[in-house]
Amino acid sequence: MRALWLLILFSLSACANDDAGNVVGSDRIRMLNEEFAFIDVNDGGAFINDAMIVLTEVMASNGIIHGIDAVLLPENAQDDEDQTIVDVALAINAETGEFGTLIAALTAADLVGALDGDDLFTVFAPTDAAFAAIDLNPENIGDVPLEDLTNILLYHVTNGSQAAADVVMYDQIWMLNGDFTTVEVGGGTERQMGGVYIDDAMVVQADVMVSNGIIHVVDAVLLPMSDPALLTMSSE
Repeated sequence: MRALWLLILFSLSACANDDAGNVVGSDRIRMLNEEFAFIDVNDGGAFINDAMIVLTEVMASNGIIHGIDAVLLPENAQDDEDQTIVDVALAINAETGEFGTLIAALTAADLVGALDGDDLFTVFAPTDAAFAAIDLNPENIGDVPLEDLTNILLYHVTNGSQAAADVVMYDQIWMLNGDFTTVEVGGGTERQMGGVYIDDAMVVQADVMVSNGIIHVVDAVLLPMSDPALLTMSSE
């Protein structure tokens, strides 16, 4: 999510109405992420960084669109791949406030170190809104009994680096608490068509690549079937 936002900002110029003449008349353009993209015009065409401009001056009511043949990558777009699961969760939370409860839960269960090392893991990370749906927040997550909290958190983690393309090939995924989650690609009236579901949680952001695995953001907390007491949390 953070990486996607960086890419979007690096694809938008900070200058209003940059027509093709202005673009090729410059050697660089400041983008909304505060970095510069560089312009090169040669016999092969007009380029912005390594992307060729293939369509110019699509006029819109609030600006101009130019089509390019490659994604523009800011210098810090690859930062997540040099950071651990914990580093990225902290960075995203600092920008969006989205993972405050998850971070508090990992801290309370003493799992931060395990996800901050070199071993590869795939984490299905619930947002704060997902925790709030079962009345949990950074202030009260520590009230959950430690054994139950650890069981819940480990039910969100599996070994190895499992990209979305891998996840959808499975019917079930073994999680670190010893239980299996179910995997389903949604359809029909109950679930969003084409959505990827882990148990009842939909993946809302896939393939956040990190140095020690992959994060997939989900919109609900996964509750292990092996502990029926935990399942009552979803209906309270």
